[in-house]
Amino acid sequence: MEVLIQLNARELIIEVADRGVGIRPDIRERIFERGVTTKTRGDHGIGLYLIEHYVTQAGGTIEVADNAPRGTIFTLFIPADAHACPQPEAHDAS
Repeated sequence: MEVLIQLNARELIIEVADRGVGIRPDIRERIFERGVTTKTRGDHGIGLYLIEHYVTQAGGTIEVADNAPRGTIFTLFIPADAHACPQPEAHDAS
């Protein structure tokens, strides 16, 4: 697995590439839905769902591509502008 991280004035780019079996074309459109998994057992299909939720909440996007000759590349684009990200709510300590 390779992970590349780049920050520029516009966005944070995170690229994760693996050399696994890849994602079948018949589920590629649904890979970010809760419960969808490429695993045959022992997995719940929650990881990519959560990543997509957090990236979208921050105003970003995700691209999915084949990693020839095998595997998948996920590229996350997250705006560098802090105002694009939801701010945590303040909690009164009293």
